[in-house]
Amino acid sequence: MATAEVAVAREKPVARRIPPRVIRRTVAFYLFVAPWLICFVALDIIPIILGVLTSMTNYDGLNLETIKWMGLKNYARAFTDPEVAYSFGRSLLWSAINTPTWIISPSSSP
Repeated sequence: MATAEVAVAREKPVARRIPPRVIRRTVAFYLFVAPWLICFVALDIIPIILGVLTSMTNYDGLNLETIKWMGLKNYARAFTDPEVAYSFGRSLLWSAINTPTWIISPSSSP
């Protein structure tokens, strides 16, 4: 018995036209958000990236001529330094004492 294949005609998808009102609202949204986004990138993201990159060099804040890439050596040195551990412990102690004090104490504003 021979089987007959039936070709199914597929419909071409119809491209839907976006209404002009939706386009105007979308453009208006991005125009209102653009200044905030530009400032966010310029004032937040770029300094964070530069800070992380600078922390991986031997830059001392003065001499750009002798700058050298150190990678994660600075962090390895910091985590093994006993003075850094002592300072971190003191910072935690100060936070543990100071934060509840400021939360519990009444504010000085009327």
